[in-house]
Amino acid sequence: MNAVINWIAGSWPAVAIPLAVFLAALIATFWLRRAGYDSLDRWAKKTPWAGDEILVQATRGPSALWCLLVSSHLALSVSRLPPSWKEPTAKALGTLLLLSVMLVALNLASRLAAFYGVRFQALQHAIALARNIARVLILVIALLMLLDIWGVPTSPILLFLALAALGAALALMDVLPSVFAGFQLSATGHIKMGDFIKLGTGEEGYVTGM
Repeated sequence: MNAVINWIAGSWPAVAIPLAVFLAALIATFWLRRAGYDSLDRWAKKTPWAGDEILVQATRGPSALWCLLVSSHLALSVSRLPPSWKEPTAKALGTLLLLSVMLVALNLASRLAAFYGVRFQALQHAIALARNIARVLILVIALLMLLDIWGVPTSPILLFLALAALGAALALMDVLPSVFAGFQLSATGHIKMGDFIKLGTGEEGYVTGM
């Protein structure tokens, strides 16, 4: 019993200080979260943009996890854990936060692409193209940030991605202008399926595909 009392008397600052920091940070971040969403809800009621509802629905749940991870990181930074434990734990917390933000971004990209696709009456392949491009960009950025967290050199990967992008652009040089032109026509609604058009060169007919 005396040994336990002596351990508590000698070690309580090492436990109490990180715990106090964690609780204070958790309260502060959840208060900021609530205040932020209250402001966002008031702003959403004043604006006709329906995308704010998508933003709130996609982030409200994960933001609670973000508060927990940020509070844990702050508590870890003031703890007396040895560097051999503190550094990988901090990297693990950063990885969890990054993966959570990535999943939210992927969800937002899909939902916003579908929302604007319906709003502008775009074709399904145009919506799918925009959604896939956004997903690839998000995944590439998240991968580079993840490698940076764990100290992996990203210069060779950036060079590879640049060469891959250049190769894809050269391979699709003749296809991409037509795809983006079709996406623009679908988004603007100037020409739709079934419309009768006549070109300046004399060709005329009904639109059967875009």
